[in-house]
Amino acid sequence: MPMTSQMRKEASPLPNKPFHRIGGKMHPPPVHIQNLIEAERKLNKLILNMFCPKCRMEYREGFLVCSDCKAELVRELPPEEELEYVEFVEVLKLFNRAEIAFIKSLLDSEGIQYFFHGEHFSHLLASVEPTRLMVRKDQAETARELLRDQNTKDWMPD
Repeated sequence: MPMTSQMRKEASPLPNKPFHRIGGKMHPPPVHIQNLIEAERKLNKLILNMFCPKCRMEYREGFLVCSDCKAELVRELPPEEELEYVEFVEVLKLFNRAEIAFIKSLLDSEGIQYFFHGEHFSHLLASVEPTRLMVRKDQAETARELLRDQNTKDWMPD
C-alpha cells in the first residue's frame, strides 16, 4: 500500500526517537525504551572528551586549553599527517667538539636540516671516533659549499 501525504506526516519521527509501525501507523516506542534512549543520549554527552590538535593529548570534558601546547581543544582530532621519509647523508667528520656549535649556527642560518651522529658520545670517543655531520640528501651540496669556506685542519670533509 503506497504512503499518502497524511501517512508521511504521521510517520515523520521526532529527532532521535525511533517509531514502530503497527497496523499501518507509526507509534512511538514504550516509555521505558524512550527513557533508555534519553539516558544513552545523556551518557554520550557526559563522556565526550576533548583533544589537543597539536600534541594529540586527550582531556576530560570541561578543559578548554591544552596545558602543554596552550592550544584550544577540539572534540575530534584532525587526521594524522602522513610521515615523509627523509634520507640523510654524511657531509663532514669532526674530532673537535667545540666546533659543533659554530657549524650548527651556520646550518641553522641557511635553514638546512641536519643532525650530528655521535654528538653526545664525542667526549668519550673523541680521539677514536669522529662526530659525523648528517644532512638531508637534497641539501647536502648546499651544506658542503657553506662549510667549504670554513674548513679547518680538524674537519674531514666526506
